[in-house]
Amino acid sequence: MRRVRWRKISMVFQGAMNSLNPVYRVADLLAEAARAHETLSPSEIDERVGQALALAGFPKGRARSYPHELSGGMKQRVALARALAPNPRVLLMDEPFAALDAITREQFYGDIQEIWEKRRKTIIFVTHNVREAVCLGDRVVLFSANPGRIQEQFQIDLPRPRDFNSVALAKHSAEIMRALKRHMKPEATEVAG
Repeated sequence: MRRVRWRKISMVFQGAMNSLNPVYRVADLLAEAARAHETLSPSEIDERVGQALALAGFPKGRARSYPHELSGGMKQRVALARALAPNPRVLLMDEPFAALDAITREQFYGDIQEIWEKRRKTIIFVTHNVREAVCLGDRVVLFSANPGRIQEQFQIDLPRPRDFNSVALAKHSAEIMRALKRHMKPEATEVAG
């Protein structure tokens, strides 16, 4: 199972610092991630690092920076690039944009859609933000709290790229919010998109 996880699945956490070792420069963090998953030549590692940085929207000129020299949004871009460096089939994202400001978050929505369009990776995205789930997901699944059980599922048939502020997206979000309120108990309910 560990081999499957290491070769097929990568994770982007809520806080970038969970996946960024502060003593490594950005390029070294990504090289380590690429190298951990398979045997690659130095030139293949450099190519993977460059591709991951570009996909994550991280400026290549900042690749020699340490994590503490970066803003919160840039740290999250490094965390995304680090997850992309091994070229996984599945990308797990656990509320990766929760701590970001609204403008940076919307930029990430476009970036994630572009990554999906270019690489067709399976992305499992956990969020408490219904509109975010509708913006990014093809299917939104409502879960109950403890124990986590599927309450309801919604297919999102909107064309891509999706605008977070579009009326069509707001209509889908409102429908899901109504369902969420029907299922809500005193505990919080999570949304996966």
